[in-house]
Amino acid sequence: MLNLEKDSYSKDEVIELFKPFETEITDLKNNVIEGNKAIEKVKELEKDNLINNIKLEMAKVGLDADTMFDLVEANSIEKAQAKITKLAELKKQNKIDNSFRPEDHKQTDEYSNAEKQGDVQGMLKSKISKLFQ
Repeated sequence: MLNLEKDSYSKDEVIELFKPFETEITDLKNNVIEGNKAIEKVKELEKDNLINNIKLEMAKVGLDADTMFDLVEANSIEKAQAKITKLAELKKQNKIDNSFRPEDHKQTDEYSNAEKQGDVQGMLKSKISKLFQ
């Protein structure tokens, strides 16, 4: 603390009294600036961590993180997880929709007709006729 012994001080005396505090104030300002920089760095790291976690979750379900990341970007991993789940379901549904579906286009030939009827002579006739075509 300051020892104020006089009732009034000159400007020079006041400046002399506060010189030790100037270095402390400067140090405190520098500490605050460094603290703010550290806080910004932590925020950047948290954002990068969130992005990496989202990409990891996307990779776990088989989604391409490079092309679909914009669709699932969120402020929290829980929101992103919900979006990832929906996209995975859509991808699965799309895969099923694009899969092979046999149609009822079964062609019946003489051999299969004869086979259904149990006609061995017709089956042999069909096979032999295919050899001479």
